[in-house]
Amino acid sequence: MHKNSQKKEDDYSKFIEYDQHQEVLLPKSVQDFIPQDHIARVVSDVMDHLDVGCIAETYDHKGAPAYHPRMMIKVIIYAQLVGVRSSRRIDALLHDSLAFMYLSGGQTPDFRTLCRFRREHSEKIEEIFDKVVEVCVRLDMIGGKDAFCDGTKVKANASVSESKTPEKIEKEIEELKKEIKDMLEEALRVDREEDVLYGDENPYEGK
Repeated sequence: MHKNSQKKEDDYSKFIEYDQHQEVLLPKSVQDFIPQDHIARVVSDVMDHLDVGCIAETYDHKGAPAYHPRMMIKVIIYAQLVGVRSSRRIDALLHDSLAFMYLSGGQTPDFRTLCRFRREHSEKIEEIFDKVVEVCVRLDMIGGKDAFCDGTKVKANASVSESKTPEKIEKEIEELKKEIKDMLEEALRVDREEDVLYGDENPYEGK
């Protein structure tokens, strides 16, 4: 073997072994990559305890089965919290974002389905979103309005929670509900604008 080649191999031997195509006996679950205090887990845990019957009852179940409304709402609420308004952008993230894959269970509704769901159930989604906020605020899982709406990681803080008066808690909830209404209206507006700009295309695919 050439001396230069041997030297290069010796240099790389100092690194952790890298094999992109290495097989594993038990592949990791997407859940293994989501930190315990990640906001996606908060959204998922809270939504698992909320009733989505107000949306489920609007389906007549004719034709092909629809995506589960609980999954759709989890994805939409999380998208809102991390600043993603576009249904086309959500569509793309469902294919390459671990947090979105975790919430959707690996399902990939396209942007038309997401857009239609959000438009047809906007009032119900707002009501459910409000309930998520109430739960998070009362458990003190939110570090203020800006942190919540920017998608910052959240975790319960009992000491802070105990220092809040009921009046402060109610005020925080009302402020967040107003913010949510504005965010959802903005998302619908973004979808309308992108429908005009892109038609059936999705410029976010693969990006």
